[in-house]
Amino acid sequence: MKTNILRVLFVQSKIEGNQPLAAKKNILRQIKANLHHKPHLVMLPEVCLGSSVSKIWHDLYLQEYDSLIMELTAMAQAEGVCFYGSAYKARDKGLPYNTAFFIGPDRVKKSYNKIHLFKYHHEHKIYASGDRIEIFKTPLGVIAPLICYDIRFPELMREQCFRGAKMALVCAQWPLARREHWLCLLRARAIENQMFVIACNATGVVNENIKLGGSSCIFSPWGELMYQMSATQKTGVIEINTNAIDETRKAYPFLRDARRKDFHFGL
Repeated sequence: MKTNILRVLFVQSKIEGNQPLAAKKNILRQIKANLHHKPHLVMLPEVCLGSSVSKIWHDLYLQEYDSLIMELTAMAQAEGVCFYGSAYKARDKGLPYNTAFFIGPDRVKKSYNKIHLFKYHHEHKIYASGDRIEIFKTPLGVIAPLICYDIRFPELMREQCFRGAKMALVCAQWPLARREHWLCLLRARAIENQMFVIACNATGVVNENIKLGGSSCIFSPWGELMYQMSATQKTGVIEINTNAIDETRKAYPFLRDARRKDFHFGL
C-alpha cells in the first residue's frame, strides 16, 4: 500500500464479561458497517473480546479469538485493509499471552506478546509475560506495537524507535479514572520519539467494576492531539498524512542527539 494518506477506523467497542461470542459479533458488525469509508487501518481495543480471571473461561476465549483472527484475515485480503488489536494466544503450558496482532492484505501477519503486565490489577495471574521487543515491517510502514500499560515505560518505545519504527499503534483497556494519564503518556511518547501514536481504548466495565475511559486518539510527531473520541462505544474515521514523520524529524533532528551509548541499554 503506497500512500502518504493513512485513513484510520477506530472501533472503540464495549467490553463485557464472559461474552466473547457476543463481543465478536458486535465488533465485526461495526467493522462491516464502516468499510464504505475505505479505511487503510482498523484499530481495535486490547483483548477486544474481553478476558477472564477464571481459568474456566480460557478455552472459550481462545476459541473465539482464533475465530476472530480468521475472519479478520479473510476481510483483510478481500478489502485490502489492515487490522491492529490484541487477543489471547495459547501456549503449550501455563497461562496464555496477551498478544498484539497486525493483520494485513497478502497474508501479512505480525504479533507481539505484551511485556509489561499490570500487576496492580493482577494481570500476571491471567497472562504470561512476553520477553521480546518487536517492530512490525508492514505495508503501512515500520510500526511499534504496544499494549496498554506498555506506554508507562518509555524505554520500550525508544528502543522500537531506534530499531526504525516511525508510527506506534496502541491497543488498551485503560480506566476512566486515569484518562489524563492516558493522554499525557501518549503525547509524551509521540513527542520524544517524533512519531505518530495511534491509540484505541475500550469502553465498558471490567474486573472489579473498573470503568474504561474510551478516548481513543491520535497524536502527531509534534505532539498535537489530532483526534480524540468520547468515553462511549462508537466508531470514528480520520485521515493523517504520514509525511509529517520525516518532515518533523528533518526540521527538528532531536533524535540524532540521543546519547545511545551512554543511556540506552539495548533492552
